[in-house]
Amino acid sequence: MFNQLKGWPGAGSGLLLQAGTMLLGGLAVWLAWKGLAFPALFGGLAAGFLGARAWSGRDAGWVSELTGYARAAATDQAMTSAVADVPGVPEELANAVSELASAHGMVSGRVSALAGQAQEVGEAVVSYLHAATANAEQDEHTIDEAIASLLESVQQVRERAAAATAAAGQADGRTNDGNVAMTEALGSMARLSTELGNARQAMQRLDGFVENVGSVLDVIRGIAEQTNMLALNAAIEAARAGEQGRGFAVVADEVRALAGRTQNATHEIQNMIEQIQAGAREVVGVVAEGDGQAGTCEELIETACIALSEIGGEIESIRTVTNEIGSLTEEQLSVVSALGERMQTSAQERRARLENGGLEQMAGQLSGLAQDLSTG
Repeated sequence: MFNQLKGWPGAGSGLLLQAGTMLLGGLAVWLAWKGLAFPALFGGLAAGFLGARAWSGRDAGWVSELTGYARAAATDQAMTSAVADVPGVPEELANAVSELASAHGMVSGRVSALAGQAQEVGEAVVSYLHAATANAEQDEHTIDEAIASLLESVQQVRERAAAATAAAGQADGRTNDGNVAMTEALGSMARLSTELGNARQAMQRLDGFVENVGSVLDVIRGIAEQTNMLALNAAIEAARAGEQGRGFAVVADEVRALAGRTQNATHEIQNMIEQIQAGAREVVGVVAEGDGQAGTCEELIETACIALSEIGGEIESIRTVTNEIGSLTEEQLSVVSALGERMQTSAQERRARLENGGLEQMAGQLSGLAQDLSTG
């Protein structure tokens, strides 16, 4: 179809040369701006010829015809032969077109190589994207497991803190009960010590009473001895009196017998008094020892009460600390739960970005651009 250009008159070759020069500069600018393959460039070259034709005042029917010819120039050889067949084309313009055609062939080869490399890069990006997605899912699974384990640990700490708080409360209650019991025992020991002191004083008074009884028995013993002596003297005097003193002798014998029994009874009473005194002294010693032990127990109970009070304070401190631990674990549980939710949200957003295109879409665009470059 380029043979039809042969009918184009050669008039105005100087003007055509000027237009060709302008066309070459426009081609360079258009190449830098559009970044297209050279067949389209040569369409612009044909448009330059069209402009030169219109500028030289030729008929406007050539406009659409020459545009069709320019669009039909698909290869550099066709463009070169077409320009060579056009009469009146300046040699400089023909040489420039030939050089552009040669450059087009070289650039086309490089563009084809670049297209292949771009295709490989696109495939590598897609492969890397798939691997990154798999790694991200694996990392997400690992993080989910770690967060679940952390949640379980925090939950266990919270439960144990609650159990410790409850145990501390129970221990505090029992400590208070023990303190009350020890206080009551302290009061009982104080009363016991008082009673033992009273018993010791009573036994001491009893010992004094027994001493007084012993003194009275000594008097009775002396009277019995004197009575016995008097009865003996009366018997002697009755014996001297003969028949007249016989009755008096009988009375004297009875009095002497009574005096003997009195002495025997007095001796028995004395033995009893001595036993009572010994028992009273023993009781006084036992009471004194019990009183001392009661005082020691009272001191021990006071010490135990103080210790229980201190233990109660420590238990209260432990309960306060466990309550604080429970509060902190609650906060940690909330933070970890929020972190887990945030991680899930981030994972969902990442998957959404990947599904919506992301790098894979860019890789597809790169592959498409490579195909355009190879076919442009």
